[in-house]
Amino acid sequence: MHRALGLFLLATTSVFAVPANAQELETTGISDGFYLYTEQEVGWLKGDAEAAVTSARLGYAVEGPQLTIGFELGPRFISTFDLQNRTDWSAKLEGAWVPENTPFEIYGEYEPALSTETDNSGLYQTAKWGLVIPLSPSSQPQFDVGQGFADASDVYLKIEQEGAWSVGGHQELILASPRLGYGLEIEQVAFALEAGPSFRWSDNRSPHTDLAGKVDFRISPTDHYELFVEYEPTYIFQAEQPGLVQILRGGLVFNF
Repeated sequence: MHRALGLFLLATTSVFAVPANAQELETTGISDGFYLYTEQEVGWLKGDAEAAVTSARLGYAVEGPQLTIGFELGPRFISTFDLQNRTDWSAKLEGAWVPENTPFEIYGEYEPALSTETDNSGLYQTAKWGLVIPLSPSSQPQFDVGQGFADASDVYLKIEQEGAWSVGGHQELILASPRLGYGLEIEQVAFALEAGPSFRWSDNRSPHTDLAGKVDFRISPTDHYELFVEYEPTYIFQAEQPGLVQILRGGLVFNF
């Protein structure tokens, strides 16, 4: 189960792009457009590399004054270091809602994927939802590229819950993570830092309490593309198999 947790954390990614040059629908105040998202990520479990995942997805986003939704579809190339390589196909439906005259944001994400793993082919699923509460009166929640639906500036609180279901519909685990975050945005550069406990239900001895963090750095040289790097460490305190799970991601988002 500990190895499955590492692979689950490696496989779950939350990426959403709102095209800067989107077509403006002036009568409704809504913008929309296509984007291409490419990413390379690698995970380590207690210092041992688990797998490398390369994703290429075509996405379409619609952004309104309070509601933003998007859809992505594309292949995911998974290379494990025991030479069990495969190509999966995944889709992602995402949304974020900022109720009018409120300082918080509610978001959700559902990602089904078709696994081609030998002797384990079929549909596996991940889903998450959460709440972002800015802690500074001057800050507002922003649904930004790869920011995990976090506020782009100043201090915020994020409360998130996510789950995973293996092929056949069996629930593998549930994670509940309250995190304190800080974001800073200067012109084309954005930086965010989050940390907090992570409560994990995965077996009859659950829950387990882990410590999770995230460092997010991105730069947008032009309106058409953005480069990003993310690092997510999680320390597992489970007595039987304690250790550090790490995920490193890097990629490019291109807006049409």
